[in-house]
Amino acid sequence: MRPAPHLFGSLTCKLHALLNARNMERKVAQTELEPAEYQTLAKTAEKKGLTIKEALRQAARLWVHEESGIDPNDPIFDIALGRRKARDWGKGTENASKEVDETLYK
Repeated sequence: MRPAPHLFGSLTCKLHALLNARNMERKVAQTELEPAEYQTLAKTAEKKGLTIKEALRQAARLWVHEESGIDPNDPIFDIALGRRKARDWGKGTENASKEVDETLYK
C-alpha cells in the first residue's frame, strides 16, 4: 500500500546507485523533507531504535523492492546469491549454453 501523496509533501530525492548492490562502494542519496515529515521520521526511527540514516535506508530498500517488481527470493537468483550450487549436468555439457546461443543467434 502506498502512502498518500499529501503525507510526504515535496519529497525530492537524488538516488545515485542501485540499493543492495554487492561489492560496490556505498553512494549517498540526498533528500529534502518538510519539517513535519522530518519530525515524524525522527520519532518513528527513535521508537524503532534506528538512526535516521538507517530508517531512510530501510525505506529506500522497501520502495525499490515494491516498485522494481523483482523478487529477491525468486529461485532464479539462488545460484548467483550463493543460496545453492549450480547443478553439474555431466561431461560434455560444459559449453552447452554457448552452443545454444551460437545456434539461436546466427
